[in-house]
Amino acid sequence: MNLLAHFGQLVATFEAFIGVRDDKATAQVKLFGDNLQVLEKNLPLDNAYKSKDVIAAPIRVIQLIYNAGDVKGPQTIAFNLPNEERIVKDRGTSMVMLKNASEAKFKHILEPIADTCIKKEQRELVDFESFFLHTIFHECCHGIGPHTITPPDGRKSTVRLLRIVSGLIFKNRSLAKEKENEEQELEELYSAWKKQKQI
Repeated sequence: MNLLAHFGQLVATFEAFIGVRDDKATAQVKLFGDNLQVLEKNLPLDNAYKSKDVIAAPIRVIQLIYNAGDVKGPQTIAFNLPNEERIVKDRGTSMVMLKNASEAKFKHILEPIADTCIKKEQRELVDFESFFLHTIFHECCHGIGPHTITPPDGRKSTVRLLRIVSGLIFKNRSLAKEKENEEQELEELYSAWKKQKQI
């Protein structure tokens, strides 16, 4: 439970997630939180903008039981906090994946879309594991890459959305190299990414 600070405002809103930690799934995704520096190193940008001391981020997978307050509306499937860039720089981030919420969205939203939009010979590439991995990569992107830029007008600005979207495919491929994944797994990741963009 925490107070959700809105960007650029002093007002905060209450939110609460209550869940049971999935120890098995948490152990399976530990690789990603421990290798944020690997992801940073493989970002497609000049080394001058890369951090050399990315803090490892714990990733917890939970089965969501109840949520309330500001998070009771449209259901999120993961979150990475804090959002305050100063704290992220000093302390890093922490990720929480809501696995049963992800499974529900995959089954009731993504699969029907895939049945309609994906060619029959590629349909088997759309699987939950790739969908879930895509979400993990998305959350990892919050904690790496440049967090601020200085445009020509001299005012500092954040680059959150650009950093997240542009980083996904490159992270999939760089970690795949670390894991020595086969091309099949990359195809599954790309298929899930394309479909999740439509949700």
